[in-house]
Amino acid sequence: MNFHTKIILHATDFSANAANALEVATDLLNIPSSRLVILHVCDLPTIMNNPKAEDAVALEKERIKEANEKMDKYIKQCF
Repeated sequence: MNFHTKIILHATDFSANAANALEVATDLLNIPSSRLVILHVCDLPTIMNNPKAEDAVALEKERIKEANEKMDKYIKQCF
């Protein structure tokens, strides 16, 4: 059976089940020309949630930093 997978998408919530799914996703990397994309979606503050635009921008930067730190930790734990 020939597979022609190019991109393997792994959406994660950083749970144990997601870590198990990541293990399966990495097994699929044996398929030629494949690559793995790990995705985590999080809520970011908006101006609608915060009356001061400066506060929303600062909070958004902090949330992005936290999400990046979670992703780094997740990847290090899984590999």
